Amino acid sequence: MTRKADDMCEVNNLLRALKKFDTSIVSDALDKLGMKGAVAGLLQLTVRRRIAGRVVTVKLRPPLADEAPTRHLGTGAVVAASANDIIVVEHGGRMDCAGWGGLLARGAARKNMGGIIVDGAVRDVDECAALGMPVFARG
Repeated sequence: MTRKADDMCEVNNLLRALKKFDTSIVSDALDKLGMKGAVAGLLQLTVRRRIAGRVVTVKLRPPLADEAPTRHLGTGAVVAASANDIIVVEHGGRMDCAGWGGLLARGAARKNMGGIIVDGAVRDVDECAALGMPVFARG
């Protein structure tokens, strides 16, 4: 095996081990290391499954007055992500518009992604659940 393949194997082993722990154990371990690890207010909106994986991040912001996006800003994250990756959407806790929905979930499910975390609102929750996509969000 190459060095890169060995590294990926090690990462995959660590992720499998991490999935065995619940969030309180991980949070306590991070506290002991002096690292922030708790996020309050996120709800498990779809399937009950622990998620752990490499993270692809998206930061959403309100559009400018003269801006008309040609695609949802989350599309780039779905394109960039690989199987088992987790997409984390920084949406500033916004509840007035969704930072994730069914169309993006279909793309993520097609790529066999590990799950979605949104700091804000999500729409099409039933569709995400039907796809088996774990989604955690504020609402």
